[in-house]
Amino acid sequence: MLSLLAVVTPLAALAVGCDGAPGGPLPIKTARSTEARIQQPTVVAGDATMLAAENAAFAVQLYGALSAQPGNVVLSPTSLSLAMAMMFAGARDVTADQIATTMHFALPPARLHPAFNALDLALASRAQPMADGTPQGTDGQPFALAIKNALWADQTQTLAPAFLDLLAENYGAGVQQVDFVGAPEPARLTINQWVADQTDGKIADLLPAGLIDPQTRLVLTNAVYLNAAWQTPFTEPTMNYPFHRADGSDVSVPMMMGKTGFSMASGAGYRAAELTYSGKALSMVVIVPDAGTFAGFEAALTAEQLAAILAALAPSGEGLLLPKFQFTLAFSLRETLSALGMPAAFTPEVADFSAIDDARDLFVRDVVHKTFIAVTEKGTEAAAATGAVEATVSAVTLLTVDRPFLFLIRDHETGALLFLGRVVDPSGP
Repeated sequence: MLSLLAVVTPLAALAVGCDGAPGGPLPIKTARSTEARIQQPTVVAGDATMLAAENAAFAVQLYGALSAQPGNVVLSPTSLSLAMAMMFAGARDVTADQIATTMHFALPPARLHPAFNALDLALASRAQPMADGTPQGTDGQPFALAIKNALWADQTQTLAPAFLDLLAENYGAGVQQVDFVGAPEPARLTINQWVADQTDGKIADLLPAGLIDPQTRLVLTNAVYLNAAWQTPFTEPTMNYPFHRADGSDVSVPMMMGKTGFSMASGAGYRAAELTYSGKALSMVVIVPDAGTFAGFEAALTAEQLAAILAALAPSGEGLLLPKFQFTLAFSLRETLSALGMPAAFTPEVADFSAIDDARDLFVRDVVHKTFIAVTEKGTEAAAATGAVEATVSAVTLLTVDRPFLFLIRDHETGALLFLGRVVDPSGP
């Protein structure tokens, strides 16, 4: 479960403060283009496949940059790419070129935005009833996969009609109007409340205090929420089992055991297992490097290697012993994205977002990315807790995930990577 935002700030600061103490969330006024969203976008043959490959390449590159930090990691490449594509729509010249290169946007804009529209609409359809019944969520309610885009503008900001039309037609995004100049703190709370509402309350306080001030003019948000039960739930008793951390220490963690229903793959230096979600449209893939090789395997990971692992998955009679895990992470991506190749967007003297307002007075202050994930016996949801009980493993061949591993959640039809991350300590944040 995730949300992403980009804070865009004008070059010239307005000397307007906020009078009075910060209040609560503000009422939201919505300005929309008169153009309707294109529900059946025209996508050139092969563009959807190219978009998925580009997104995977960006995902692995960004993951590599973020993996230098200690601890568990999870990000949503699809959500990030959707939001950055909206930002890209407002950029020109060097700024646009750098965003395209960093995000691996190889398609020209006239094909890129319809391809993202088709992807977004396809993912939204996953929660619809299917031939084998309505997919289920972990709480017994219908499967949920929601991706929401929104642009937040100061009530005084003028926006180019062509930009508004593009957002409306390809992303279903209107412009939410708030008072950044006169009431920055209530505006921040308003955006945080919107994100919380879109993610069933699992992403709270996306924008930290101080990030929004009277200079802020635009905020771009994208929220993703997933609640999906396993197609084949873990029905064996959960047990406490040692997990071997990379530093050589052990921690006892609740482990889930399933005897059937998994696809498996193995190759040089790894084992992998695929767990399908209810409805069979999405799955989680767990990649377990050989003992003692996690750091090297992670550092050498490429999009091509990831694709090869996914292609090698095949039905297996082998069982799986997998730790439960749950954590929330937040990233400021300004420095990371600059280092990956798009510093112009964050540089006031250079940034060109004139396609947004027909003036070169905007730059990006920060990109904030916050994620939440919980994996339990029932599936992947926003929050879950079950008591672990001691049990004896039945006689069955198992892939035992008792050491650091990578994981991803993918959409089968589009190839979209909804989440990508690692677990180096299931008991930690």
